[in-house]
Order: sequence, then C-alpha cells, then structure tokens
Amino acid sequence: ATAMGWQLLPTYVGYQPACVLGTKTYRYTSSTATSRGASDANDAVAKAKALGLLPGSALYADIEHYDRNNSSCRTSVRGYASAWTKTLHAAGYLAGVYVHQNSGLRDLSATYNSVSYARPDAVWVARWDGSTSLTGWPTAPNTQWSTWQRAKQYRGDHNETWGGVRINIDSDSLRAPVATVARRYKVTSKTALNARTGPSTSYPAARSYASGSTLSVICQASGKKVGTSSVWDRLSDGTWVSDYYVSTPSNSGFSSALPLCTYPGQVTASALNARTGPGATYPTSGSALQRGSLAYVVCQKSGTKVGTSSVWNKLPDGRWVSDYYVSNRSNTSWSAPVPRCP
Repeated sequence: ATAMGWQLLPTYVGYQPACVLGTKTYRYTSSTATSRGASDANDAVAKAKALGLLPGSALYADIEHYDRNNSSCRTSVRGYASAWTKTLHAAGYLAGVYVHQNSGLRDLSATYNSVSYARPDAVWVARWDGSTSLTGWPTAPNTQWSTWQRAKQYRGDHNETWGGVRINIDSDSLRAPVATVARRYKVTSKTALNARTGPSTSYPAARSYASGSTLSVICQASGKKVGTSSVWDRLSDGTWVSDYYVSTPSNSGFSSALPLCTYPGQVTASALNARTGPGATYPTSGSALQRGSLAYVVCQKSGTKVGTSSVWNKLPDGRWVSDYYVSNRSNTSWSAPVPRCP
C-alpha cells in the first residue's frame, strides 16, 4: 500500500469500557482500566512493529460509543486513554484515539488540561453529519488538538465501488499523524557508503553499505552538503546517509515520496511563542502554539536559556520554540534522536 503512495492510519480495536453500547465482550472497569490500557498499548506496539510500522507512528485506540450516565465508566475511559498514551510514548509512538463525539471526545476534552491523565496526541472523531470540517465540533473547542491532531469520520457505513470492487466503508477527513514506514532504495555510489549517527560527514560512521545494497529509508532532513545535495536520509535503524548516493527520485533536493524527518512533542505551556531564531530575543512569528498541540521538531540548536534548558527546537516552517516547553525526551538538554541543526 505504501509503495502505491498510500498513507496508513493504524487502528487498534482492544478492550472497551464496561458501559459500551453494543455487544462487545471484552470490557474493562474503573479498577482494570489502567492495566488494560497499558497491556493493549504494548500489544499494539508489538503488532505495529511486526507490520513494519516504526516508532514515530501514531496508533489509534478504538473507544466505541458508551453510556455517559455512568460516572465510574467515564473515569475508566480516561484511565484507559491515559495508560494507552503513556505506554505508547515510552515506546516512541504517538497516541491517538478513535471516539464518538458525544462520549469519548466529550470526556477527554473535559480533562484536556488535567495533570492526572496523560493527553492523547490526536483524536479521530465519529460524527456522521456529512461535514468534512475539522473545526467547529460541539464537544471540543478548536484550541484542543489544534495542530495536525484531528481526524473526522463524517459518514458511516455505505457502499462504494473502486476498481470494479464494491466495498462497504466509512468516509473520513484527516489532518493528523499517521504511520511511519520505511521505503526501499539502492546505494548508487561505486564504493561503500557510510551510515552515520547524524546528518553530516562530521558525525561518526556507524556502519557501511556496499554499492547496490538496499536501504530502508523513513524520512529526509537537511544536513551537510555532499555532491549536489544537502539532503540526508534517515534509515530505519536510526543512522543517516547522504541522499546524493541513494536512488531516491532526486539527488539534489527532497523527494516528494519521502516525508520530512520530524520529532513531535506536546506543548506544555498554555501558549508557546514561536520566534524567528533560537532565542527569546528574536521576534515572535505567527500564531503561538496552544497547550497540547504537537510541536513538530526538525532539529535542535543552542540558544538563550529558558527554564532549565538552553535547547531550541526548529519547526518545519522555519520558526523556533524553546525546548523547555515541549514534552520530548528531555527539557534540560538535547533529546535523542533529534539531530542538531546544521
């Protein structure tokens, strides 16, 4: 599917809340929700890895529509989603949830700023009103999950015909994280190609690939220029090779078939200013990032100290935010595997 140009939206159908509407057998209660959310997340990670869905992927837990009149059940959903989120984050994955607008979305929205529950990175909402809009939802304000963190199932089960095949599907609109997968290309250099620990020849070589070897490339980033290209390819093992010596569609710039390497983390401040450079003295630029939105970090660089950290994060649009307010691996120092900005 990815070779054909499709992106993947992995959905995990696990245990459901005790008050779920319907006949699903496997259910959790308020006393088992946390352990069940963690075990379902671990199972989802194992299944994702077996399918080639790499760390960095967003995995979406299916939480079906349930009876909100049961307060204990509402608490259990929050506990399940929180454990799901924490466990996926520990494994390097993003946490999404598929919820109904009148149950799961309403309850997770109510605890969006809670310090007791971990907030999912993205929401995929069932609201069959025929509208593709990802804003103006009645049960969650636009400030929540506001930055590439929303999907909507706007039409339920119906038949469509594609390629001469009649299938029963839903309709969705999407502006949210999806799966990270590797695409295969060849080494084009006449001699062995070094794979390095970062996107530059100044980083140590971790291993080498013979001419004609197959590489598993997951994304691209800017780095030190080699030949006609400043693009470097990140491999599935975390190492980097110069794109100049790889059979991607371009050896002078970025290739549209491959995504830009980003390392998203949730914003922890109520509103985080983005600036034109890596420091608090640079002018602000564009809209501030709201609490809980994803800061898609491209690379990191030293700048003026904020809180406990002098690290600043560069965003894909060229703006900068203080790493102190982004929940990645560290808010005191560099956050592996994010590369240093050239």
